[in-house]
Amino acid sequence: MTLFHFGNCFALAYFPYFITYKCSGLSEYNAFWRCVQAGATYLFVQLCKMLFLATFFPTWEGGAGVYDFVGEFMKATVDLADLLGLHLVMSRNAGKGDTR
Repeated sequence: MTLFHFGNCFALAYFPYFITYKCSGLSEYNAFWRCVQAGATYLFVQLCKMLFLATFFPTWEGGAGVYDFVGEFMKATVDLADLLGLHLVMSRNAGKGDTR
């Protein structure tokens, strides 16, 4: 029963993406490896962001009702790493001009 449940959940989670990939014409351009590379880059960027936030930005232990605007602004600037990761993916995984 557990194996059946795993198979069912796996099919529900990934089969629509597989059908979309096969029917959209992406498979004609061998885009699967590019999608895997982009996903791995995304995971790496998110891991770096988490490590950076956990290391350099401790939790705020101020009084109740006090908002640390500077600390929250600095944490929000770490999201610029997403833009850096997107730039890396777009510059290194660029395909032909007609498939971009």
